[in-house]
Amino acid sequence: MVYCMARESQAKHRGAEQHRADPVRHPPGSSLLGDNLATAVIEKIDYNFEKLQVGSLTAAVVGLRSALLDKWTSGFLSRHSYATVAHLACGFNTRSHWISWSDGVRWIDIDLRNAVQFWKSLMPDPLNANNYTFLAGSALDRTLIESPPNDRSIIVVIEGLVPYFTTAEEKQ
Repeated sequence: MVYCMARESQAKHRGAEQHRADPVRHPPGSSLLGDNLATAVIEKIDYNFEKLQVGSLTAAVVGLRSALLDKWTSGFLSRHSYATVAHLACGFNTRSHWISWSDGVRWIDIDLRNAVQFWKSLMPDPLNANNYTFLAGSALDRTLIESPPNDRSIIVVIEGLVPYFTTAEEKQ
């Protein structure tokens, strides 16, 4: 479980390592995606991320994917002030902590029980905590996915989950 979550965070971690190694081009406190909270969380985890052997190209692709999803989520929320964000298999993503969202937005992060427990031990609640829910369960559980009220526009963010699906699961 930690392997999967850490793999998704590796791009941000690598960025932080590069920033620390080159303080002239990357001043202290900066990170690859400008997500200092993600960097702080990764630094709390007692794990040798080099074991993952994530190459620079993979790290760049994961970082680009994250940046695009950040942009698309922000754009959706700028057009829909009364909406639901459902982030499936959110892992250590900190999007809910720094993207601006109004009181009319309901944000739901969903991940497996172990991930939720680990996340809660490391992360503070987002600023809009009264409109934030972290659900524990499988993204393939239809009852969980269909549980939010259908009373507003919704964006479903699926960032690092799809590569782990079997062909049968993709069809669900």
